[in-house]
Amino acid sequence: MPQMDVSSWPYWFKATSINIFAYQFYMLYGVYTCLHYREIYSFLQRNIHAIATLAIIMAIGMLFYYRIWDQKILGMDGDSSLSLHQPYIACYDIVMLNLIFWLGKKYATFRQRGFPKWLENFINRAVKVSFGMYLNQTLGLLMLSWLLSVFSLPDWIMMMLIPFGWVLVIAISFMIDWFCYKVPPFGFLVGRPNWHPFRIVNERLFRSSTFER
Repeated sequence: MPQMDVSSWPYWFKATSINIFAYQFYMLYGVYTCLHYREIYSFLQRNIHAIATLAIIMAIGMLFYYRIWDQKILGMDGDSSLSLHQPYIACYDIVMLNLIFWLGKKYATFRQRGFPKWLENFINRAVKVSFGMYLNQTLGLLMLSWLLSVFSLPDWIMMMLIPFGWVLVIAISFMIDWFCYKVPPFGFLVGRPNWHPFRIVNERLFRSSTFER
């Protein structure tokens, strides 16, 4: 809460954005999971129904937490409301990380059995541009924000449209990224360089030397 004076608070409470328990937690948890991989996965297997249920409840709770508690009751601005260091969001992240880890393991098992050709091609393309989608997702979010501002919909309709907005942002990010991936020299914008002057020079030198031989 930026409007509060926290100068008298203990360090671990007023510096949540940089102390090791908040900022470094996810890396420490990743290392712990790596060291105790089988035990963690066995725990998730035994409790996946409770974890999935809790994840759904907390995901719905995030909507009320952001719109009602943070913005309307506490009067926080957009940036502060989206801070990853809030206690509720930290707990929500832990639950969702475990659920996604379990889903990833199940996905790997299903893929070993073989996917339809069209699905395999789609997954391969998505993997190639996933990092670029992460880089350019802001453009999709800006377009979605503009559309929402044009229509000025009530909150309950915006809640109903959340899945459609999610799909729209992903589709926009994918199209932008696929274009950059396929059309030189824009590949470097999405982490997939598809043109470099030195490579062209090297290719021409190689062709000329091959022709002389």
